[in-house]
Amino acid sequence: MGSRHEFAHEWTVAERAVTHDEIGCSPLDCRHQVLAVVRHGQRLWTEDSTVAVLRGENRLLVVSPGRDEAGRITIAKAQ
Repeated sequence: MGSRHEFAHEWTVAERAVTHDEIGCSPLDCRHQVLAVVRHGQRLWTEDSTVAVLRGENRLLVVSPGRDEAGRITIAKAQ
């Protein structure tokens, strides 16, 4: 089993702006796994019905595959 240090290089958690194409959509329809929506400075989990439709001023807390030194996507292998 990998160490916590190794796992940290395999996935990235980041906050980003909602894209133009995502406005009006559900956070569940975004290209990255959305953990939460930040609206008016408040973090709201995707299960919260108040964030069922994304707005342009929202920010997203997302999880996406990490990248290695060459920029290639890294995905953890089950062990």
